[in-house]
Amino acid sequence: PDSGANVDPAICAPANGPFTVEIDHPYLPLVVGAHHVLEGLEGGTSLAHFETDVLDETVEVAGVTARVVQKTSLDGSTLEGVERLYFAQAPDGTVCLFGEAEGTLDGGLFVEADHWLAGEDGAVAAVFMPGNPAVGMVFERYRDAESVETGEITFIGVPTETPAGTFTDTLTVLEDGPSIKKYARDIGEVYDDGIVLISY
Repeated sequence: PDSGANVDPAICAPANGPFTVEIDHPYLPLVVGAHHVLEGLEGGTSLAHFETDVLDETVEVAGVTARVVQKTSLDGSTLEGVERLYFAQAPDGTVCLFGEAEGTLDGGLFVEADHWLAGEDGAVAAVFMPGNPAVGMVFERYRDAESVETGEITFIGVPTETPAGTFTDTLTVLEDGPSIKKYARDIGEVYDDGIVLISY
């Protein structure tokens, strides 16, 4: 994707709220209690298994209340790592990423090893999913103190088959890397570089 984002990242600036944790974006609904399992060959080589949970938990980041989404990576029954992502929805429906923490679980409790948060060390909230997505949109999905990751919407409405079902209306994002992610209407992420949704 072109590094020049055409979706204004200021949409996600804390001053441009009010933001909500009731995230109902058609391609990225984050409903408390949702549990998605994705599995497959990451990059076509190694088996990966991810479980994503929308938690009944919020955090304050840069004065904004954000929903906590936990992504757990497993190798068989062995825990490899845990990511916590902090999302809030802007007034125009844009889903904004306000931060991310990495760590592990100890007795079911999250133990943080590293994080970035909007408002700290030059990091800013990023446009994770535009409110009115259209093919050709380019946007900053991620910007911490050291790096920027850009996404471009390349397809909308293309059917995608997964073990969890065939989704007739999906949105495809091409990220730097390159990396391809697909999101199904009313479901959320169903494909991540060969890793596909197997249950939800």
